[in-house]
Amino acid sequence: MIGDAALALAARGTYPHRYDLGEEWKQWTQQPFVFAVWAARRTAASASIHLAHDSLLASRTWGLAHLDDLAAEASRKTGVALGTCRQYLGGLDYAFSDRHRTALADFLRRVGALQFVQVA
Repeated sequence: MIGDAALALAARGTYPHRYDLGEEWKQWTQQPFVFAVWAARRTAASASIHLAHDSLLASRTWGLAHLDDLAAEASRKTGVALGTCRQYLGGLDYAFSDRHRTALADFLRRVGALQFVQVA
């Protein structure tokens, strides 16, 4: 599980053990973990790609500036303590640098998804 569902499940203490894939990966490899990426086909129109990229960056900037508001909304929707939601959202890595690309390619190689190893 990820996101709100994982936070709610952890808050209930349903299971005696809980593993955070990102933390486990970082401890094992000393690399960041990439949970998701936005991608476009190489044949997509360049202007559309740039517009989407700019929109995603603006959304990230807005979200980082409003983490307290987002945490309050997540807490309201899930019943998870506000501090827990704020810590979770504040602890995520929202970047996609060369270091992240290298880590993603490493992950894909390790899981045998060779068709996806070329990470632009």
